[in-house]
Amino acid sequence: MYASMAAQLVSPDTILMTPDTAPIPEDPGALYAVTTALSSRANAGTIDRIITYLRRMMPEFQIYCIKSALATQQGRMSKLGPEERKKTRMIEHTHAFVTFAAEHNDILS
Repeated sequence: MYASMAAQLVSPDTILMTPDTAPIPEDPGALYAVTTALSSRANAGTIDRIITYLRRMMPEFQIYCIKSALATQQGRMSKLGPEERKKTRMIEHTHAFVTFAAEHNDILS
């Protein structure tokens, strides 16, 4: 069973390079692993491609990934000094996130 799930795992680099065509795992365990990996790679520069990929999968995994990405970002920001925080563009300020959040307002709020 593990081997079949592992065979469905998609590299985050592949997803970020080709979010429109990168394979979507069918196994829920593989989906969880992929969305967890993506959430750790999310930032203002990658979130548009991550959301493009997420839109192709079940809503539960879309929301899980975005909420995890926001929590990860919050953890990163807590380690930065005040000046660094001011310079860091937040995921929430990107067009891709604002659009996604508006579409899922009932779940993300």
